[in-house]
Order: sequence, then C-alpha cells, then structure tokens
Amino acid sequence: MKIALLYSYKESNWFSCTKIVKNLLDSYALALKDHKVIKLNYSANLNSSESSSLAETIIKEKPDKLVFLDHLPHPVNLLHLIFKIDSAYSPKIDIHIFGDFTLMFDKWMAVDTLLRDKEVKFFCASDAQVELVSKFLEDKDQYIKKVPFPVSTKEFYLKDKYVDIRNELDIPADSTVLLYTGRMSLQKKVVELLEVFSFAIENNKISENTYLLLAGEFDTLGFAFGDVYHHHGEFFRQFDRKLSTLSDKVKSKIKFLGSVKNSKLNDYYNSADIFISLSTYHDEDYGMSVVEAGISGTPLLLSDWAGFKSFKHGEYCELISTKLGRFEPEIDIDEAVTKLEKIVKNIKKYDSILIAEDFNKYHSVEGVAKLIKKYGEEPTKEFLGFNSFLYRISRVSVLEQHLFYDSNSKSLNQYYYEVYDVYASKNK
Repeated sequence: MKIALLYSYKESNWFSCTKIVKNLLDSYALALKDHKVIKLNYSANLNSSESSSLAETIIKEKPDKLVFLDHLPHPVNLLHLIFKIDSAYSPKIDIHIFGDFTLMFDKWMAVDTLLRDKEVKFFCASDAQVELVSKFLEDKDQYIKKVPFPVSTKEFYLKDKYVDIRNELDIPADSTVLLYTGRMSLQKKVVELLEVFSFAIENNKISENTYLLLAGEFDTLGFAFGDVYHHHGEFFRQFDRKLSTLSDKVKSKIKFLGSVKNSKLNDYYNSADIFISLSTYHDEDYGMSVVEAGISGTPLLLSDWAGFKSFKHGEYCELISTKLGRFEPEIDIDEAVTKLEKIVKNIKKYDSILIAEDFNKYHSVEGVAKLIKKYGEEPTKEFLGFNSFLYRISRVSVLEQHLFYDSNSKSLNQYYYEVYDVYASKNK
C-alpha cells in the first residue's frame, strides 16, 4: 500500500505539538515498514500555488491512504483541491485529532461532504476525547479509535543514574519533591496548586520537608470560552499575589524554575517523587508532560479532567474530581488535599519500574506503532458524515462571537455543557 503522511515541515508554535508530530512520524516509520511511504509538506504557510501543486502531486502519486498527522492546517482546504482535480479519486483517510477540534466546527462541517463515502478513521489521543468527538459523528463506532500521542523513550525513560535536582536546587536529600511542568496558565490551575500545597503543609497533611517545583513559562491564554482574557504579565501578577499571601514557611518550599530545557526534563522527572497537575485546560485532550513523567517512572497526582482520565493505569496514579462550574471547570480542592496526603504517605510503595513499563506499553513510540499497524489493517465502513449536533453548533460558532459564553448571564452556556460534560468527572 502507498501511504502519504501529511504534516507541516515548519514546527508548530506549540512545542508539545512539535514533539507529538515528530514522535508520530517515528511510530509510523515502525508501523509502515512494509508499505511505501510518501512524506508531504502540508503547511499553513503554503500559498495558493503551492497548495495546488501539493494537490496535483497527490493526484499524480495516487496514494491509497492519506494520513493527516498535524493539528494545522485543517484538512479541508487540501481535500477540496484534491477532489476538485479528480473527483473519482477515493483514498482511505486517517486524521489525527488534536485539542483544537472544538475551535474548528465550521471547518469540520465544510469537510463533511468531502469525506462522505470515503473510508475514514479519526484517531483521538484519549478516552475522553473519543467521547467528545463521538458526539458529532453519525456512526461513531466505525470511524473513531484511541491512538495516544507517543513519547520517545530515547528522551524520557527511567534512568539508573541521573543528576538529582535536589543537589542543584539546595533541597535536602531526604525531602519529598512534587513537580509540575507545563505552561503556567490560568486553566492549568497553578494558583489552586499553590493553595492545595500550602493548606497541606500548614495543616500537617504532608511533611514540612516537602517541596513544590514549578517548571514552565507564563502564558496569556486566560479562558476565552469564559470571556476571560489576559494581557501580557497579567497571570504572572495573579500568581505572584497568591504567592505573597502564603507563609514564609510555605514559600520557602516552593521553587519556580521558569523554562527548563527539554534535554534536562528527564532528570527532573527521575528526581521527583510525584508529578502533579490540577489542570482543567479546556482542550486538555492528552497531556504530554504527564506521559513524560509516567514513562520516567514517576507517580502521578492529577485532575481527572479530559485526557488525564486515561492515565489511571494503576494505583500509582491518583485522580481528583472535577466539574463544570458556572464560570469555568472546577477542581475539588478538599479532595486534592486528601489525595496529596495519600500519595505522599504511600510514596515508598510505588514501583518506578512498573510505572515506566505501564507507560511504555501504552504511550511509547513503539507501543503506539502497534496500534497504528493494528487499526491500519482493520476495515472501515464508508463515512456517513457528521450529525445534526455538529451542524447546529457550527452555525452558532459562525454567527456568535462567543460560542460557549452567555453574555447576558455572564457565564458559560448550554453549548459548553453539552460539549464538555465528558471531560469532567462522571455523575457530577
């Protein structure tokens, strides 16, 4: 079989997406060893002439399957050009879905007729994302599969020897280290993380010899779905104000590291006792930092929001309840403290080798390659299209400035709850 892999040669502004595409390419290289593979540059930077040339190349090569690996650009423009040139061409089409699925309802509606009667598969990175995307398909069971975003075990793995970050950061050797890596962001709930950590120490839920390390850069994303927009430095000031309210005892146990080079992260994951994230980011479809920590053998304390649910492979992962609030997704702070106390108390019981093995099985380049090969060999019925819910919500997204926000009540609206209910805790 001749298979075309379509992705942007230019790296994404989202570093996590750049890593995802790179690792997916490695997984496909393993999965498609017995096939002819063509790699093609499908980039948002292509002008109309270059896009037409790409479509003509595809028609000339006639791949049996087109695989869209990247999150941008959306497949609709290229598919329109391809089938305009040759309407009889009918390749199989595999599309990897990213977290920005809900930002492109109009494009998915536009691509509907182009995909009809083709053999189509949508690959989602987590169980929750499978549920979310399934809401918009006429026949979800035929088209949608869970294929996690892979992590390279050449970069992240359980090391026999590593540079202990305690030495670099002047932290006692016998301390317990909690680590958060990722964007310092409103939706990542890092302010709430400070609150949970402070309460746990002040109320003797965890030892005073516990440290919280925060690695990442501050962003300005706010929460656009809830009409919350941040200017440059605004969230940093919010974070700093919260930090200033904490006792000196607690503040001395918190270390903000800023951006950490990707090449050093493996030592951080190996050194940490627990990886922690309370994120309720609206499109937390997966969680690359979580997988990097897990594949390095680190126990996990996470919100059960969205893709994080899929990381509950064993007792070494504790999940904290979430719900859809009136203004934003919310995390159960009291439960977070309880789960933090529990996982710290049991820290010596967790087997780093077992954790790393579990994550290798499900999330490594090699593990994902097996899934790609398996699903590639499975038959798929012809695509019946997106359903009326997608059409309804797509029309609203075009007509309304804020799809998920009610400007009258100043709160999230019914569309938000209809789409994102599967991301929060069940039965909440």
